[in-house]
Amino acid sequence: MFPSVSGAFEPQLGSGAQLLAVESVSKNVLSIPTGPYSQDSIPSISLRGDLQRRSWRVSSGFTNTTDTAAALISQLEAEGFDVVFSCDSVACGGFDFRFRLDIFLPPNMFVDLSDYYFLSAQRETPEGSEGIWALVSRTVQAGMVQINTVAPTGVSEELVGKEKALPSGARADQTPEASSATNSKKIENVSTSAILRSQGHIALSDLVFATGSSTLTQKTFVSLQDLSDFLTNHPDQRIALVGHTDTEGVLSSNVNLSQRRAVSVLELLVDEYGVKRSQVEAHGVGYLAPVSSNQTEEGRQSNRRVEAILLASNKG
Repeated sequence: MFPSVSGAFEPQLGSGAQLLAVESVSKNVLSIPTGPYSQDSIPSISLRGDLQRRSWRVSSGFTNTTDTAAALISQLEAEGFDVVFSCDSVACGGFDFRFRLDIFLPPNMFVDLSDYYFLSAQRETPEGSEGIWALVSRTVQAGMVQINTVAPTGVSEELVGKEKALPSGARADQTPEASSATNSKKIENVSTSAILRSQGHIALSDLVFATGSSTLTQKTFVSLQDLSDFLTNHPDQRIALVGHTDTEGVLSSNVNLSQRRAVSVLELLVDEYGVKRSQVEAHGVGYLAPVSSNQTEEGRQSNRRVEAILLASNKG
């Protein structure tokens, strides 16, 4: 059961939506953008209270970012929120706007820089101001939604100097007060194995390879520890590790590189984590199965990955 902020907005994203991650922070500050990126900053208001950020993958029933955002706006207005600002990726400011937002890392959130929609809203309650912002984007296979909210802790107060601009290099939610409250932050991410069992596959997003290389930059990864625990506790289960690349270079070279990366992960699981070799196989498909556009650097980074796929068990 995930922690929740009392009275937090509950989006209706349809039966195809799966909650991926939740982060809650008590007695802190949320910066809510009120306009597009301009002159090296984003105008915003800051609200004090209990913060929560959540992300969802919408695997079925997703049409496009604009329709999903419009549905969220309707839901918010029905609950008494006033929409402060909304924009598509071009109107928001593209790369510069997105990278000043506090966004989960993949696989908990993916953002296509050429196709996202942002909205922010606010409402007054007897306890104080509530604020929210949402970002809707997509991968090739699914819609992605992140929502950040702030609700009053007792009687909430807006910070003095209501309107401010986020400077270059700063992200929404990164105020001095927020950065000093690390000890009050509680993070609960859905585990790698839980997503693997529910979706049948997962990108191991914490794996980092040197550019153009199949060598991992370290040997300790949260995702691999979780996979190791799952496979050790379920000796009848098997997985396939599938390497992927971006579209730089020819297909044959990319297939070879993606195969070598998958093999590197397999060997690490066997040698360092004690997984049985019979439970893991490795393959590479190059750039044939992207999860994002290869026209942006962020998209190419998302596509350079190794995925784990749950195979049929050894039972029977």
